[in-house]
Amino acid sequence: MNVSDTRREILGEIKKAGEISIPELTKKLNIVTNAVRGHMMLLEKEALVTYKWLRQKRGRPLKIYRLSETAEAYFPKRYDDLLIEIIEQIVTTEGAQRLTKVLASLSKKKADGIKERVNFAILSREEVLNCYVDYLNKEGYLSILKKSDGGYNILNYNCIYRNVARKYREICNICPEILRELTDLRVELTTTIFDESPCCKLYVAPQ
Repeated sequence: MNVSDTRREILGEIKKAGEISIPELTKKLNIVTNAVRGHMMLLEKEALVTYKWLRQKRGRPLKIYRLSETAEAYFPKRYDDLLIEIIEQIVTTEGAQRLTKVLASLSKKKADGIKERVNFAILSREEVLNCYVDYLNKEGYLSILKKSDGGYNILNYNCIYRNVARKYREICNICPEILRELTDLRVELTTTIFDESPCCKLYVAPQ
């Protein structure tokens, strides 16, 4: 078993235990204490584990380890599968129009959240768009703003809902709909990454 396999096994043991010490890990893995300690030092350096000190009746305090949020990425997640199943249920039982209404309501909620933090009334059009691009980047879209024919293009190089949007393209309307809720600008989704384009493109028409 190589180092990465051992460390993955250690993460699995911590996941199951919730909290665990090096002596406990030594027993579970059946390897020497110094080897476990070395692996734990690497996991600490990579910010995959955190620890607290536990005072003992005798001897030195004991490190008690638990997983960090970063380490959760090492374990399978099926968020996309669940979301697809929920959408399928909505479409099957209530129809595609109901899905459109749900996504519009979600877009409005997201827009309202942005408005609580930013006063768009005092911003120029370009400042509004830059602010929206900042929001998209914080969400993980890898977005940039470019001027185009008197208007603007917002280019999203990453789709955070890619697996879901591949099956339900209605998801692609979230980004332009949020911007419509924020402003009175005319916004059109002109291309998506599913059109064999390197990015999704939102065109904001000239005023």
